[in-house]
Amino acid sequence: MLRKISEACQLKWMGYSELSTTASSVWCNIYSTLIILVLKLPGSMLKAIGNCVILHAWRGSLATSTPLVSKYSHVSTFLRVPTRSSAVQLYTNGVSKKEGKNVSHSRQISESSNKLQQVDDSKARYMQEVFLRKTDTGGGHVIFASEDSLNPILSEIRFAADAVYHNFPYVWFRDHCRCSSCVDGNMRSKVAIQDLDPDIEPVLDQTTPMGSSISILWKDGHYSKYPERWLWAHRFGQMSTGDFLSPSHCIRWDANEISKSLKRYNFHELLEDDKSLLDWLLEIHARGLTIIQGAPEEPHQVEKLGERIGFLRRCHFGSTLQEKIHFETHKEGGLSLETDLPYLSLPPSVHLLHCVNQHGLTNNDEAKIFLADGFHASDALRDEEPHSSEILSKMEWEYFDVQNSQDGEYHLRSTHPAIRFNSQGHVSQIVFNDRLRGSGLNVPANFVSPAYESLKKFVSTLNQPKNVFEYSLKPGEIVARDNRRVLHRWAPITSPGFESQVEGAYLDWDELSSKIRVLFKKLL
Repeated sequence: MLRKISEACQLKWMGYSELSTTASSVWCNIYSTLIILVLKLPGSMLKAIGNCVILHAWRGSLATSTPLVSKYSHVSTFLRVPTRSSAVQLYTNGVSKKEGKNVSHSRQISESSNKLQQVDDSKARYMQEVFLRKTDTGGGHVIFASEDSLNPILSEIRFAADAVYHNFPYVWFRDHCRCSSCVDGNMRSKVAIQDLDPDIEPVLDQTTPMGSSISILWKDGHYSKYPERWLWAHRFGQMSTGDFLSPSHCIRWDANEISKSLKRYNFHELLEDDKSLLDWLLEIHARGLTIIQGAPEEPHQVEKLGERIGFLRRCHFGSTLQEKIHFETHKEGGLSLETDLPYLSLPPSVHLLHCVNQHGLTNNDEAKIFLADGFHASDALRDEEPHSSEILSKMEWEYFDVQNSQDGEYHLRSTHPAIRFNSQGHVSQIVFNDRLRGSGLNVPANFVSPAYESLKKFVSTLNQPKNVFEYSLKPGEIVARDNRRVLHRWAPITSPGFESQVEGAYLDWDELSSKIRVLFKKLL
């Protein structure tokens, strides 16, 4: 009976083709009205109709059927539909929401193979997140969706990948309808916030044939469709939009671990090969430290790398900084492990340090640099001294710099906590520089001593030999370091005649993450 009704409406019932997104809203209204009328039939007739549907599906060897569950559902059926490859079970069990009783249903959407090429196994998790976010079509994850009448403005979806129920508010669904009437060509929303009802409820909520998306029919007749991959990528509490490079995906390291896992890249390959560039960018996010080899032993090479990504971060000293490392200035090494430019309200994200040349080598001396993972030290401090970690996340230390530059005189001053956590509780930034600490502390006097004690514990953890990695920087090499987490200092120079010319530059994560998204779209 249902099949004949749908054929009369020129709609394909239980076929391979989904209800076309180009179908007019008139057909959607007619279709939903017919379903509602049929669902009001007596239970015996519904059972007979259900049997016909199952028989029709079996004979056609269909991939799946479409469970139709609306706020007016009176149906209680169990459908087991065989497919060409495997059986897909669809369940509906409910009563009218108007009666105030519980209504629930679950649906299982078929999973297809994911052909994501993993650049590095250690980065597979967040690479998969990016890949799933970039595409909206095709099978992705097995999901089970349920709806509870006790909270009619939420839809619950459980993904088999994590076996956790995720709430999807209907107002968010309506806000992010992906049809051409609601978004422009760049997928920017054309829905005004004033037009949204926070308590909006759908008339019809259903999966589409082949289980490739979830469709919703709204009370005003608007029709929306949401691919399951898109839902997986936008699940609440797991990954906020645009934040797939979360600090939670960073790989912590100590001296022993990074000595084994430190990745090296060829300078010319980064300039010419997109796959190498993508892997390098992801590695900077993952471990915060890489070495680039084979760069010409002359200035301005970091500018080429910056242009390959987007552009360099210009600071008060310009786009790049030329510096000479020699015995007179570095015979005692750096004062302490540090991050750069803490006197800026937004310190730069990634530091590129190019060793242009060296000369006057004696006593096996080289330009050696000490490096430590601030995220690793922060985790250790939080485990061992949680009170100290909390203090350092709230106490803001002052940093300043007053000098003359090519752009004139400047006086820079800012404050930062030594450890910054994001809203999910993951450490997201380390800011510390002994040389540039100021005297201003905007805290009560009785808070100062515990703050100093906490900072001392953190710095002591950073400087433990097991946490400090020593690297000998050679001409033609570039150290790429995440300035938000990896601290550094020069080792003491012991040869009076030794001199090394280096050039530094900075990049921001806005440009880096943008390039990652562009490359994923291009390559995967």
